[in-house]
Amino acid sequence: MARLPAGVTGNNGLVLNDGQVAFLRRLRRAVPGVPLHVTSATRTPEKQAAALVAKRNLGDDLRKLYRRNPDIADALMRAPNTTSAMAAIIRRYMNQGRYLSRHMRGDAFDLRSRNLTAAQRNQVMSAAQRMGAKAIYETK
Repeated sequence: MARLPAGVTGNNGLVLNDGQVAFLRRLRRAVPGVPLHVTSATRTPEKQAAALVAKRNLGDDLRKLYRRNPDIADALMRAPNTTSAMAAIIRRYMNQGRYLSRHMRGDAFDLRSRNLTAAQRNQVMSAAQRMGAKAIYETK
């Protein structure tokens, strides 16, 4: 398990690979005055399922969020809103080589944005995109 680069904070229990750390190091240099706090990185099926339970509790429709995988999203929306039920579905698709989220392949991470101004958030997103990332701002 790789460690966060200098100047980047994160939640306890994060699992980061060398590629994620290298990207964070480059992002830190690109936006030196903006606080970077990683809230989530590589996820197991259980961690992904827990994130989806939270999203459903907030009223998110997984079909809209994961429209590239409509069959997986449909199965998850039909399942009980529990980590164990969703993790079983996620694991079944993973065994087929299908991943709902890039987090599960170790090539994504989430940054806290609620502490940033709109300008700082735009700085981070623009820098990440220039570096080749798909930057998504989630409001919930």
